[in-house]
Amino acid sequence: MTTILIAAAVLLTAVSPLGTVRASGGVYGGVLHGYVAQGGWRQWDVRLRDGTHVDANPLGAPDDTTLAVSVGGLTSRGRTLPRARVRYVAARPAAGETLPAAPTGRVLDDVVVRRDGRRTVGRVTLTRVAFSEGVVTQHGVEIDLHDVAYIVFAAQRHTRERARP
Repeated sequence: MTTILIAAAVLLTAVSPLGTVRASGGVYGGVLHGYVAQGGWRQWDVRLRDGTHVDANPLGAPDDTTLAVSVGGLTSRGRTLPRARVRYVAARPAAGETLPAAPTGRVLDDVVVRRDGRRTVGRVTLTRVAFSEGVVTQHGVEIDLHDVAYIVFAAQRHTRERARP
């Protein structure tokens, strides 16, 4: 039993920069961050516009219009979700951590809510997101996912062309 636990800890350290894994979180740069999945990456909750909840294990974005919720989704063989169907993605809090409240209601522009509660509004580009790590870009500024509590995506605006007489 001890040998298996030691081997698992070494594997997680080798696979992920998260380092030592505790019961409900991992250590990154000396700070406890989120729930850690079997592969060593952080888990995210994805809330769809229809109210459905999906676990992203790990979270990825093969491109700016698609979110991957599994390793296979990053390689076009697994489950992906069109960004337009996603209301928001939420980081899972570390043990003893409380995330700020998620924005409620419909938003007209994307919103990034950071772990410290700061909110910024504007189009979010899924710049480099793989294995629950990476950055998103908003107003030309890269935001590390370790600082993010939520990314809320604006509902697509449907414009109808008015028929002219």
